[in-house]
Amino acid sequence: MRKIAFWLSLAFIFSIPWENSVVLPGLGSIARIIGLLATASWMGKVLFKGELRRPHLFHLAMFAYIAWNAATIFWSIKPDNTFNRIETYIQLFIFSLLIWDLLDNRESLDDGLQMYILGGGVAIVSTIFIYFAGVGVRGGIRYAASGFDPNDMGITLAIGMPMAWYLATSSRERTLGWLLRLINYAYIPGAVMAILLAASRTSLIATAPASLYVLMTFSRLRLMTRIIVFSILIYALFIIQPLIPESSFQRLSQTGDSIASGNLTGRVDIWREGYQVFAAHPLNGVGSGTFRDAIDKKKAPHNVFVALSTETGLIGITLIGLILLVVIQQIWRHPSWTERLLWTSILSIWFLGAITLNWEYRKPTWLLFLLIVCSANVLSKQPKAAKTAPVRQELLPLRPEIALKR
Repeated sequence: MRKIAFWLSLAFIFSIPWENSVVLPGLGSIARIIGLLATASWMGKVLFKGELRRPHLFHLAMFAYIAWNAATIFWSIKPDNTFNRIETYIQLFIFSLLIWDLLDNRESLDDGLQMYILGGGVAIVSTIFIYFAGVGVRGGIRYAASGFDPNDMGITLAIGMPMAWYLATSSRERTLGWLLRLINYAYIPGAVMAILLAASRTSLIATAPASLYVLMTFSRLRLMTRIIVFSILIYALFIIQPLIPESSFQRLSQTGDSIASGNLTGRVDIWREGYQVFAAHPLNGVGSGTFRDAIDKKKAPHNVFVALSTETGLIGITLIGLILLVVIQQIWRHPSWTERLLWTSILSIWFLGAITLNWEYRKPTWLLFLLIVCSANVLSKQPKAAKTAPVRQELLPLRPEIALKR
């Protein structure tokens, strides 16, 4: 039962980067369907074996955050929206327990990272296919995987770039290691091409932490491998450049002007309205998931922190801050500077997305946080001389007669 739950959890992670591309009427996205199957299998495993990995401090902070969001339904200006948001958060909390329970050693953690990269590859191929098919969005000049907003897709793919480089340059032996290494190397120029086709300015800026991570860890490769990889990546970029439409470069070139204008394509006006609502309801907000209904423009907040302060007040923004503090502390628990740098770069990419996107309830956000926590707890407990050995985690019995496994 555990093995089935584990493989379904990997399938769930694989589906996240392209979840909006396949939506079944009455059932929802492919990620939701696989997630329900994984949850049912995992709960069967928990009930059958009678044990559950002891929850982390992160889960306590996340529970408090969800509980406060749930409390806002009592004064919400749109209770139906708040109820839907609470339902989403509960699903994410169950998902967090599932991932925490199943990704409990180095091999399973790497498998989770690899599945995210493979899922990102599906989004990249979909974006390129849509481009050549001439099916653009946002005035026909931007391209993204089917069902995706170009900005959301761009950040989703940018998050995978440090992961792909980390896995590609890892010295650990894996099944089909040569093929996976090739896929991981190819993911980086593929993601860059998809981001350029999406003409997402935020996503392009978000590739900076990924590029910095690559440069700072390039010395991990042998000299000849460095030369080969560097040559291939540069050659790939030269091939990509002529394929990108001029309209994409024109939009991306306006990034500086958008920042200098102080308006950020209308986002600043939305944030200003959000602040006015927050000033009127500073402590408890106007209800989770109600930002659009609270402002005159009826638009999305385009900022995680503006959204949460408006919807859940000072208490809500404090609780998400607590979650971020736990996540950052977990990054510094990693014994190796390479892993610390990896997760710092990925969290930086998420932060750049968070200041222009609505990612407080998105699966990639909570998956990223969980992967950081899982990675810290797996790697920090491994002997320095045997970092690839699996770690047996402490389990919490659900029945008194079952002893703790250590």
